[in-house]
Amino acid sequence: MLKLLYQKIIMVFLSLQSSNSCVSVSLHDNVNLLGYFATSKIEKKQSESLLQLLENLFLKVKIKKIDKIYLSRGPGSYTSLRAQLAIAKGIALVFNSTIETITTFDALLQNGSNSHKYFFTIFKENRPEYYFKIFKRVKNRFVEFTKISSGDISVIQTIIEKHKLFFYRDKLEIIADMNYEILRNDCLKEFKKTLRQINAKDIFRASQKGMSNDIIEPIYLFSHYAKK
Repeated sequence: MLKLLYQKIIMVFLSLQSSNSCVSVSLHDNVNLLGYFATSKIEKKQSESLLQLLENLFLKVKIKKIDKIYLSRGPGSYTSLRAQLAIAKGIALVFNSTIETITTFDALLQNGSNSHKYFFTIFKENRPEYYFKIFKRVKNRFVEFTKISSGDISVIQTIIEKHKLFFYRDKLEIIADMNYEILRNDCLKEFKKTLRQINAKDIFRASQKGMSNDIIEPIYLFSHYAKK
């Protein structure tokens, strides 16, 4: 009886992640990681790499349902975000799944330490600008400390000065998915840095911490991108 009850309440979650440096997919149930595939050898179209990983995943793990699909809504590449969403919608149609999203910053936060109070997340795709957002830890939750912004080192310097972040340098951690040139600037040398490529498992972890929602419109920060 207990086994039958467990089978009825078990849920299956699919997470998708795609960037210029890594594409990955993961499948979880309520308790276990059922499957994970990733590659740093990206096809000209990231969607092709993502579809190949999904094929590998579904060949390895035989499933009859997917309850929720998680992915990032950006910021990031316009083409990549749209392609991920199209793939997610196709899978959702087959399995009658719901789609939820997080931001790229939410995924980056999963790699932060437990000893810091402020987290300066930095991300870059194929545009020259960087994306920034700062969070503050409040009672084991991450709350927004600044809005999303973009630009170069001069923007970071302005943010640091405006919010007097040098006073928090022992409590602030910079989190990025790569060792960007901007991180070696003198104005950032006193801050702790964590560098780790985000993946589909980070997206799942963020969703399980209540960071996901049903907003599926990608985040675009530049006027030449279509906005709704």
